[in-house]
Amino acid sequence: MKLSSKITLSPPRVRAHGDAVKVMVLERLGKIASGNDQFCRYCGKDKVNLQCSRCKKAYFCQECVNQGWKYHKRWCQPS
Repeated sequence: MKLSSKITLSPPRVRAHGDAVKVMVLERLGKIASGNDQFCRYCGKDKVNLQCSRCKKAYFCQECVNQGWKYHKRWCQPS
């Protein structure tokens, strides 16, 4: 008699995108670690110049500034 169980922590459609998300996160962490922190925190675009006026650490491109702020403000700390 063989017993087995399968435990899933996320729905299949989320798991399907897991590798892509992992690559995206690692790329962004690599940029920060290398000192290249001037990239859009929302889409990842390089060489953007809209800086968070509150923390002075996060940058956003023109296209993402409003959407990015919705998420960034949750953990943004004034500098």
